[in-house]
Amino acid sequence: MAKRKNEAGEFPGLLALMRRGIDFGNLFVDTAASLCDETQNDRICGSWIAREGNRGLLIRKQGAGYTALLCDTSRCYKQIERELYVVFRRGRLTVLADDGSPGSEQFCYDSHTGLLRAGTLGLFEAEDEVLRRAACETDFNRFSYDEI
Repeated sequence: MAKRKNEAGEFPGLLALMRRGIDFGNLFVDTAASLCDETQNDRICGSWIAREGNRGLLIRKQGAGYTALLCDTSRCYKQIERELYVVFRRGRLTVLADDGSPGSEQFCYDSHTGLLRAGTLGLFEAEDEVLRRAACETDFNRFSYDEI
């Protein structure tokens, strides 16, 4: 009988240990998922050229989000038209409004096509891909685009 009471007395302690283990496990899974999301979102960093029009986007990581400079590229140099701050909230890359509240524009990167849809700003392609394709189309390059 004493042994049974002792086992019953240990149960709350064991249950607390189990809960703590589950809490640590959940914390680990949440942290790993957050790092995975951050790694995937970091692929938007870099220089982007609009598919239509004379615009470019320069994106870099800043703090918990990203700074995006929308540039006019119709001249020989880039001129900043607008500065945007993009954050990852609720599974989406959202452009913040001027007052810091979530805006209606969202960025969406498609890893299969390598294209970035930047809300109403349009569709953008990574500048290095555009340059590689242009280099392959010249007579100076001996390699096909697929070999690079």
